[in-house]
Amino acid sequence: VPRVRHGGELRERLFTTICIDGAQAGIGGVDSWGSLPLMHYRLTLKSPIRWAFAIQPFGARNINKLPSLLEKSRKEQEKRQMELHRSAEAT
Repeated sequence: VPRVRHGGELRERLFTTICIDGAQAGIGGVDSWGSLPLMHYRLTLKSPIRWAFAIQPFGARNINKLPSLLEKSRKEQEKRQMELHRSAEAT
């Protein structure tokens, strides 16, 4: 995987690279020379960040299934969020 700071530095290749971040650290500093994001935009590690994703091949023949796949994904995400909320309340 090539290490670049900006997407424009990527070279075209014969494969696909996907980078999936668990969290975004903020919107950046208030200047252009690399200062940290403002405190209220920073991530804290007071509790673990949990996330999940799934990658599934998808082609033109499956396009009519897209709405049901998105709905299923949304319902699964809501269920996980409720389970995490209940777990947090129990501790």
